[in-house]
Amino acid sequence: ANIYLVVDTSGSMAEQDKLKQAQSALKTFLDQIQGDRDRVGMVSFSTRVYGTIAPQDIGKQREYLKSQVNVLSADGRTALLDAVSYAYDDLQRRGERDRINAIVVMTDGIENASSITLNQLTQKVKQGNQRGVPVVIFCIGYGSDADWNVLNALAEATGGQARSADPETIRRLYKILSTYF
Repeated sequence: ANIYLVVDTSGSMAEQDKLKQAQSALKTFLDQIQGDRDRVGMVSFSTRVYGTIAPQDIGKQREYLKSQVNVLSADGRTALLDAVSYAYDDLQRRGERDRINAIVVMTDGIENASSITLNQLTQKVKQGNQRGVPVVIFCIGYGSDADWNVLNALAEATGGQARSADPETIRRLYKILSTYF
């Protein structure tokens, strides 16, 4: 698998300890990946996309990813759609049809800073999945204010899922992903 973790570090993630919960979930997820051949990368975002780490074999990059998760901090606006678009475009460029390609979005989903619209992004992924490498998007929503319209639209555009960020969902995330493998 090629998996991109797309992590919201906008200011709203500081509320209700959402970023701390996401950090804990990310470390749990990284620890659950058993095979060293799965490739995992990370894209963090707030007002813009930054902190991109390209997917590499988890055996080589697990500890580095965990160290980067530890230093995430919340500030700024939310360019959620731009971050998903970045990860999607990179997976398409890689063109690895022999791997499952997935994006795991961890956010409260309150979009307010992207240059791409939700409609443009969902159309792009639907068309891209038909012509290029299929990519499945999973959205994990944090907090009672998560924008489920956005999260469900992203997941549904690729046959993925949107779920609430409860401890059981996080424990089961890799297993849920593996059902697509």
